[in-house]
Amino acid sequence: MTVRYNLAIEVIYGKNGLFKDEEIARAHQLREQAKTTSELRKALSVLLIAEAGLDAGKTSEILGISERTVFRNCGNIRNQDGVNRNTWGGRRHCRMTIEDKDSMRKKKGIKAL
Repeated sequence: MTVRYNLAIEVIYGKNGLFKDEEIARAHQLREQAKTTSELRKALSVLLIAEAGLDAGKTSEILGISERTVFRNCGNIRNQDGVNRNTWGGRRHCRMTIEDKDSMRKKKGIKAL
């Protein structure tokens, strides 16, 4: 079971098991084209973990940023594939039901959108 799982991880995420090969290639590209220290740190956040085998703590110490920023940078590189990951949607902050809103609109003479 473990061998099969490790093989599946290697197929999906490459030999390092943390990042896909495309993500590492994106980080290399960003490193080569970086115009700011922020862009360079973002790329190195991935590369130091993926290729040098460092953990987030050591990477943050080397780059002079917090561990949270290392994870944020890795997430930014990971999410550059153009797939929309905003899955919140809906009415999560609404206090009124739709029926209450409709009745309020009718009382005030406002047409629904």
